[in-house]
Amino acid sequence: MTGDDYNWYFDQWIYQPNHPLYKNTYNFENLGNSQWKVNFFPQQIQTNTGFFKMPLEIEVRFADGSDTTFRFMNETNGQSYFWIVEKQPVMVFFDPKKQIVLKGASTIVGVPDPTFTPQDNITFECFPNPVTKTATLRFYLPVPAKTEVTLHDPSGRMVMKLAGDDLNQGNHDITLNGWLLSPGLYIGVLKAGNVTKQIKVNILNR
Repeated sequence: MTGDDYNWYFDQWIYQPNHPLYKNTYNFENLGNSQWKVNFFPQQIQTNTGFFKMPLEIEVRFADGSDTTFRFMNETNGQSYFWIVEKQPVMVFFDPKKQIVLKGASTIVGVPDPTFTPQDNITFECFPNPVTKTATLRFYLPVPAKTEVTLHDPSGRMVMKLAGDDLNQGNHDITLNGWLLSPGLYIGVLKAGNVTKQIKVNILNR
């Protein structure tokens, strides 16, 4: 006995009918310096039952023939995930060990449709970059939007939430205190409505 609460599992898989149907998308971003960002967007599309909360796995295959597996908890529909890798990814396989016995799934290259506004209308930058002491994260919103700015380490773990509010149209500046972070590469993530933008933020040794 682990002492953990697994009622959610039995409610979904034992007492409720049907099973999840997945329509997943993924894409890769070349960050430079032999680093790549793997973005993965799982989406359940069944209409005859509720959302199935569960741990998921994806296998990422690389250009050199090697592969690695990432495991994560999918708690709500519409969550997005990313990982930083140090060699070129070429393919993503969902549930590679077929641990989800009952499911339907498709996984394709793509990105979610940004219904909020064309992504190119939103700007997001950090200056100075690299950061030695403090820096300014500046972004422009073409229309008012619910906005969140976060900072993530290379594993995808959020290390700092810098903003989260309904913001007006226009330019917005946020001060980033580099003294609070260990030296290294981070990913700044701006979410405005249904649009997401990312930038590299390099914290230097001091």
